Amino acid sequence: DRAYIQYTYEKFEVTVGRQRINWGQTFVWNPNDIFNTYSFFDFDYPERPGSDAVRIQYFTGMASVAEIALKSDSTGNITAAGLFRFNKYNYDIQLLGGILNEEDMALGLGWSGNIKNMAFRGEMSYFHPYRNYKDTTGLYFLSVGLDYSFSNSLYLQFEACLLYTSDAADE
Repeated sequence: DRAYIQYTYEKFEVTVGRQRINWGQTFVWNPNDIFNTYSFFDFDYPERPGSDAVRIQYFTGMASVAEIALKSDSTGNITAAGLFRFNKYNYDIQLLGGILNEEDMALGLGWSGNIKNMAFRGEMSYFHPYRNYKDTTGLYFLSVGLDYSFSNSLYLQFEACLLYTSDAADE
């Protein structure tokens, strides 16, 4: 289920076919992972499903890349986005923007680094219907995680998410 063609030339890489485009930074909730959405509770498939997509990457440095990706789902809806990932202050940071399923504009920010000996990662996204851009409704999604490995191999992980919409139904 991973048939693809990949071409690499110097700092460019082009991949066409079934592939996993992983833009998520956290483990449970991944609002930035717009190409391969999945449920954390679907644990019977160890590798997440891929997308039939075109992906172009340009590696701008040792820990930085600019990329664009495009996929079509089973109904023909297009998801297209760009991402820029870089390292600053010992944090991997990513910025992304695009169109999700021909319905929503998606903007995102992600990070991964450390606070002392504890891993600290997160991502936040904003989704807004792009056909009705003047509409003030939108969806904000924030996911933050911490994890720590003790010297005896005990591993603790915590993750929380916050979802906010300005279009809440009146009760």
